[in-house]
Amino acid sequence: MKFRSRKEDRRVYELEALLKQHRALLDNLLEENERLKMELIQAEYGLKQLIRKFYPEHYPKARDSTLIKLVDTLKEAIEASRTQCRGEIISAEKDAVHIMSREQYSTQQLNVDNLRDREVEALKLVLRGYCTVKSLSEKMRLKYLDASKLLSELNSKSLIHFTFVRTSSNRRGVKIYFPSELGEKACEQLLGRPWSMLHSEELKSINMYADNLALAREAAKRLAAAGYKKVVTESEAQELCSFRWSGGSHRADLAVEVPGVRGEKLVLVECESMSNPLRQVVKMLDAYEEVFGRIFVVV
Repeated sequence: MKFRSRKEDRRVYELEALLKQHRALLDNLLEENERLKMELIQAEYGLKQLIRKFYPEHYPKARDSTLIKLVDTLKEAIEASRTQCRGEIISAEKDAVHIMSREQYSTQQLNVDNLRDREVEALKLVLRGYCTVKSLSEKMRLKYLDASKLLSELNSKSLIHFTFVRTSSNRRGVKIYFPSELGEKACEQLLGRPWSMLHSEELKSINMYADNLALAREAAKRLAAAGYKKVVTESEAQELCSFRWSGGSHRADLAVEVPGVRGEKLVLVECESMSNPLRQVVKMLDAYEEVFGRIFVVV
């Protein structure tokens, strides 16, 4: 009977982990392929509806040649429109409104004198992490509608943006506010430090902060309780949590086996304690986008 050495066992373990990662990547590619296929079908349907409207005589036999004809006609119309607009743009240059470039925009300083006291207070709270209408209204002791109006005013002044995040209790989505480039610049002016570090400071001040290790352990416990059979932390299995990308290598906080189209697949999960520099977070996002096309984050 032949026994494998520890080195051979470790190599087999690493190869098995690599195989699981490749299977997960294949599942992601298959799902992406199916999504693109559906988008193509919808695009073809939309083009045929355009043919039905503008070329009704060709609609019953709408094939590739008709689609090409439609595209060529649209190209000609666009080029004609551009030619017509060039003269108007040149003649209007003297009266044109100056639009700041990205670099100019990011270097602008906030003129606090242009903001009301309530707006400055609300902006500081959004920067510190009170980034929903509900949390801001509770912190400032405002009516919900008043807090919503205050955030809308800051948004109209290009200090903050928002995105919708769906939750289990609100499938339509909750507005989450975050600073624009000008808002990030204002953060250093108003609070004296980068925006990316403020959340952890605020959580520590109210005894609600959890570092990455504590967050990973709690997430693993909850995922296991939710029925996922295999959940391991980075400290338990570094090989399973590691992957390579063009910028080097990255190690996730958790590895979770979830049911997939082709059986169990490995999903890597990040636990973000909001205490890392923004450039480090962006690098992490780039790594996941390149290899997996999506990211699962516990915050």
